[in-house]
Amino acid sequence: MTQSIGFRFPYDQSDQWDGFNDSGIEHFSGDPYVHLGREVVQNTLDARPEGTSAPAHIMIQVIDVPTSSIPDLPTFRNTLAACRLAAENESEKAQIFFENALELLSKSKIAVLKISDYNTTGVRGPCENGTPYFALLKASGQSRLLPPDPLGLANTRPSRFLHCGQFL
Repeated sequence: MTQSIGFRFPYDQSDQWDGFNDSGIEHFSGDPYVHLGREVVQNTLDARPEGTSAPAHIMIQVIDVPTSSIPDLPTFRNTLAACRLAAENESEKAQIFFENALELLSKSKIAVLKISDYNTTGVRGPCENGTPYFALLKASGQSRLLPPDPLGLANTRPSRFLHCGQFL
């Protein structure tokens, strides 16, 4: 079975609302470059395979990606516009975030921070509860240590705490 790439926003029947004053986001937002540098290095060191003497390597790049290459871009824009509208009941911080996101997506290219590490175990999947990949991308307050991997496969890790346009 083939799945298409796109965005899925399941309906929240509990009507839970996650605001922009989340303590986890606030902790990192004060000085995001310092926190990002510390977090990336710590995660890379934690993912070194046991018993290896090879040093881990980190590569950090800012790359320009054509906005048109974002999968399902019209749906993403419509979702951000709806979030911007809902943000009128939230805070000015939320409104600015969604306005910046929409402005970025109106450009022909978008700057993306790419962080890769090498000589590490990588993040193991699949994206199912209980795996490191799920803990990184979908879970809150969950940590899964990575099992040893003698191959030391490279891995690119997204940052979940940076704001739209922060690096532009």
